[in-house]
Amino acid sequence: MAVYGVETRGFGSEIGFDGFPETLSEAGILFVSAGQTAGAEQLLGAEANREAVRAFLARGGVIWLGAGSWAGEHTRTFLKSLDVGVPEVSKAGHKYWNPNPESQSPFLTTPKRQTDNVSHTLTYMKGWPAGLEPLLIEKSASDESSLLVASDVLGQGTIFYSATSREWSTRRRGMDVLIGNIFVHAFGTMPAPGQTFPVADVYERRGPIANTTHLIKAGRCEWHVADAPRRKVLLVSEPVGIERRFAYVEVDWPLPADLRDAPIRAFGADGVQLHAQRVGPDRIALTTPLRPYDDRLVYVYAGGASGPAVRDRTSLSVERNEDGWALTNDHFDAVLAPERPWLRSIRARGGSPNALITWGESERWFGYGPRFFVNRDDQRAVSKGELVAAGPVLNTIRYTVSDALGERIVDISLVRGARALYFTARTDKPHSIVTDTGWCPGGSFSHDWVWYKAKEGMKRLPL
Repeated sequence: MAVYGVETRGFGSEIGFDGFPETLSEAGILFVSAGQTAGAEQLLGAEANREAVRAFLARGGVIWLGAGSWAGEHTRTFLKSLDVGVPEVSKAGHKYWNPNPESQSPFLTTPKRQTDNVSHTLTYMKGWPAGLEPLLIEKSASDESSLLVASDVLGQGTIFYSATSREWSTRRRGMDVLIGNIFVHAFGTMPAPGQTFPVADVYERRGPIANTTHLIKAGRCEWHVADAPRRKVLLVSEPVGIERRFAYVEVDWPLPADLRDAPIRAFGADGVQLHAQRVGPDRIALTTPLRPYDDRLVYVYAGGASGPAVRDRTSLSVERNEDGWALTNDHFDAVLAPERPWLRSIRARGGSPNALITWGESERWFGYGPRFFVNRDDQRAVSKGELVAAGPVLNTIRYTVSDALGERIVDISLVRGARALYFTARTDKPHSIVTDTGWCPGGSFSHDWVWYKAKEGMKRLPL
């Protein structure tokens, strides 16, 4: 059984304690719920269990004792043998509790600070032995607490004495941060949410080992553009086992001034011409087909006589009309507003128009629904749009935006063969985040997923 994403195993006076020492040796937290006096007594009545608890505390384990669970003779004797103070059993009374402002306990501060007050409890502790620190106190009576902690027990262990009535139930009454800090202390940083997939592992295993022997004699290949003064040889590798009809590649290629406006052409080693274009003064883009785990040599030429267009039946176009910027490829038509980075409409090729009813007001992705990083209600915003890249590989509309959030440049691109609008947002603020991502027009959130990379690998979350 899992609780809060952590695998658990239960023991008790009714189901017994068989296997407890072995289980505790792999655990991070020993949780004794409120009122389990008999269970704690039976547990600590056995020497093997007591030794297991000592070893658990010595390696940094955390014990949570719920209200009244430490009242039994065996339990109190054992706690005292650890040189730990034992408070009196909780007193009755309706109280509200605040984080102790004088405490620097990591359970109140790290990685997050507990600032919420804890809702009422029906019991509390009044006065306690030296060595115990109050974490939650009554605002007007500093000698009353609903949660005490003993630290550095047997060197690294921690013991909590709790009088909170619901403890770690789903109705935790304001203790979410504190409990999260306990989990981090016991287990380290918790796994990111979502289901883990091995895509990242495959990528990292495959990515660095492209077969670079292809490059050894690559320069001996004939020049596909005989009079071109410059050529660049690229090795393009497919790392994750996906067949790609139009793999998008963008690379830097500084060229002398006399070739800054020269035509750009690209070919595979088989002599088949590929779509290529210039996307900046020293940057080129191309698309190439790739089989799963394929390594492919690509030859890019600057200058020389212009040749015939690439022969294929795919489409890519951009035009400025009365509605704004119309971007089209084989998969969908999109219309962007003329002056602000807003997506006005989108239509799948062969499908019916989608008026953005489904996600027009959504803010569940970067930006404001279909408005890329611009608040539609900010009347002070100043923005303009212009076509900055147009060619056989991609078309890009650049918006320069100035509003209450500062200065931003937003580039929105459609690539030949792509099923996404790609956008990049840059700000004028130092240390700001640059977002470079793609957005796929799914049409609704009911069947869409968010993918992101965590340290455990690629994670998937439903929208």
